[in-house]
Amino acid sequence: MKYFKKIEPFVFLAVILLNLSPLFVAHYFTTMDGGSHINNAHILKSLFSSSNSIYSDAFIINPEMVPNWSGHILLAGLLFLFSGVVAEKILVACLLILIPFFIRKTIRLIAPENIISSYLVFPFTQYVLLYFGFFNFSLGILFFVILLYYFIKYSHSFKWHHYLILALLFMAIYFSHLFVFLISILFVGGYLGCSLLFANGKVSRNKLLFKSIIVLICSFPFLYLSINY
Repeated sequence: MKYFKKIEPFVFLAVILLNLSPLFVAHYFTTMDGGSHINNAHILKSLFSSSNSIYSDAFIINPEMVPNWSGHILLAGLLFLFSGVVAEKILVACLLILIPFFIRKTIRLIAPENIISSYLVFPFTQYVLLYFGFFNFSLGILFFVILLYYFIKYSHSFKWHHYLILALLFMAIYFSHLFVFLISILFVGGYLGCSLLFANGKVSRNKLLFKSIIVLICSFPFLYLSINY
């Protein structure tokens, strides 16, 4: 058992590498909407990098702060350095690596004795919406998993810089996918609500209430945008 505990992290790493295999078995990572995302990112890159873009007569960058931006922005940035094929694979690789990584870190926080259960995430990373090319939704899942880990880790010792990072995570989730953002709000609200319900003593309740108000302030700009979307 001790020997297995020593090698287990390397086993997890090996499974992550195996999980990446669909990216290497063919030149293209084929998805339903992936080509459209790359095309949109190419147009964004052109509009960002040149005031005389050939697309400027037909397209402008939407000034409204709407969801579904994150995948396009990330791909547009990657296109400055890589081809469309490689940029798409890098984005998908980040999803396939970071989602299991942060799920594992969250399990280690909550129940480190059940770390083996972190392997159960892998079938869910190869889910149908990824192959539909729903990159913004998938990025929303990634940012939600990061929020989950971050909020649980620091929920009892939040300082002002933690609230700033929390606001940035809310922003990242909102600009990825609206549905995932609303799920994130439900999670954070439910967590704080249950903490308030079972808090012992008036001082603890007051601290939790203050924390809840600050968290609400962090998420309020994106809640407002969601209502007006």
